[in-house]
Amino acid sequence: APNVQSWAPNPDEYQSVITGQTVLGLGQNARGQYYADESDGKLGIAFPEEGTVYQMNAINLSAKAPNPEAAKTFIDYALSDDAQAAFAEALFYAPSTDVELPPEVSERIVQTDGSIKILDLDPAWLGEVRGEWTDRWKREIIGG
Repeated sequence: APNVQSWAPNPDEYQSVITGQTVLGLGQNARGQYYADESDGKLGIAFPEEGTVYQMNAINLSAKAPNPEAAKTFIDYALSDDAQAAFAEALFYAPSTDVELPPEVSERIVQTDGSIKILDLDPAWLGEVRGEWTDRWKREIIGG
């Protein structure tokens, strides 16, 4: 759809580790937790002591949305404690609210309590170097 953005890693780092092609990959915690469960122990999750970055998701309403009231209703629901808890339990994303999670879920999400080192990421800089990095990845890793 116009003006909708998404990111899907390609090649999929998780499958490369699960199949034994690689021993280490860079990925998102939520997706990694899913593959850790699905891989029968072939894949695990680790946070480097040097630090990690948060992936931030946003939900927004465009100024010219065709159904703004319906969109606001959905946004209110998506940010509710019930929806945030369900999202955390299903996909291991840290909730945007102070909802209490079961310990078995809480220990699998990226903590926001200062227990892991979070690095600042400058999105403008990342945008400037992304193309160069992608080209290098294709040449040196994928071989394309």
